[in-house]
Amino acid sequence: MTLFQLITFPIALALGLRSAFRLLRGERHRLRGFLATLLWIAAATTILIPNATTEIANRLGIGRGTDLVTYLVALAFLWSWFYFHQKITRTARHVTDLSRALAVERALQQYPPFQPTPPQSSGSDLVD
Repeated sequence: MTLFQLITFPIALALGLRSAFRLLRGERHRLRGFLATLLWIAAATTILIPNATTEIANRLGIGRGTDLVTYLVALAFLWSWFYFHQKITRTARHVTDLSRALAVERALQQYPPFQPTPPQSSGSDLVD
């Protein structure tokens, strides 16, 4: 086992177990927790058995394990970019809606809407 494997394997395994325990305790969304656990366990496995990526890549028709990892990282990057772009856009929309509501509320406090008052009668125009 190389020095890199001695350092990174226990870290990846610990993070995978931590993610699994958090998933089991219900601290994370199920799908995200499952994917995070799967990712850390896969990382620990590929650190411990480096040729596993090459074997998987060959079965999928990809020449090298490095290419497989590169493709997976590219897909994960694109997915996360779209995910976070959607989140940021939604957050910006909510901030805009809140700002508009706050501006209207403050304007109504500063300038209350005009309400005409009924004319006051002096009592002389009453007919019995």
